[in-house]
Amino acid sequence: MEQESINTVFKVVGLLLVLHACYATYLHKTDRITIYSNYTDAAMTGLSPAVSLVVYLLLRFIDVPENVSTLFGLGVFAISVSIIIRHTWLANNSFLSFVSAFIAKYTVLAVYYVLILLVLFGGGNRRKYERRTTASRRHAAALAATTGAYAGWSVWVTKDPEFVSLKEYLAPN
Repeated sequence: MEQESINTVFKVVGLLLVLHACYATYLHKTDRITIYSNYTDAAMTGLSPAVSLVVYLLLRFIDVPENVSTLFGLGVFAISVSIIIRHTWLANNSFLSFVSAFIAKYTVLAVYYVLILLVLFGGGNRRKYERRTTASRRHAAALAATTGAYAGWSVWVTKDPEFVSLKEYLAPN
């Protein structure tokens, strides 16, 4: 019974976060908040979990102990999130705008990565009488559609549609 109530709370919180992301998108389109200031901001946000995972896996591949690899992976993620927090703060004009934009960008990012994981690990079964190649194409199409939807949303909520140099992105204002 307790597990069921935890699952219900988790689902309600997830739904509220997705609804907030939709509202934040509306606020961004009416120029009240800035979710992504430019494409560099969107790329940094979208790639930060993947880069952290690659650092962890690379260190594990060269036989670095697991606790050290985990520490470095989490360290890379923490540094990238702190850069994103700073940039989101500078792009918005109030604390509530900052919080709203930050929650929205990470909610959509989390939904994207969950959907990718579901396609990769949850939907791996072939349907009855389905060929392997057909199943592979179906999974590839699902991955492409998920990535396209995330990229499309990111482009849609980017204020200045341009890449800026990392030097400019990281520069103190």
